[in-house]
Amino acid sequence: MISYPGEKVRYPNPPDPSNPDPATLREQWKYAKRQYSRMYSHAWGTAILAGVSLFALGWFIKGSNPLHHHDSPPPPPPAEDTDEPRRG
Repeated sequence: MISYPGEKVRYPNPPDPSNPDPATLREQWKYAKRQYSRMYSHAWGTAILAGVSLFALGWFIKGSNPLHHHDSPPPPPPAEDTDEPRRG
């Protein structure tokens, strides 16, 4: 929207000339809370679905549980300073 000097500016969504009555405000607030709750729950549902999907994809690619568990300690490294001769 281009405005020139001296031209009256028209807003696409002008403010109300007066405050609405409390019943209207209460209804608008209820509607806004309902819409926000719906979007919030959809966002959580989408995030959970994406997480489960990526976990399943990792399971499929790895062939087992993609989360690394430390059930047993790793084997100790071979000792380098032994007196036995090397075989090989």
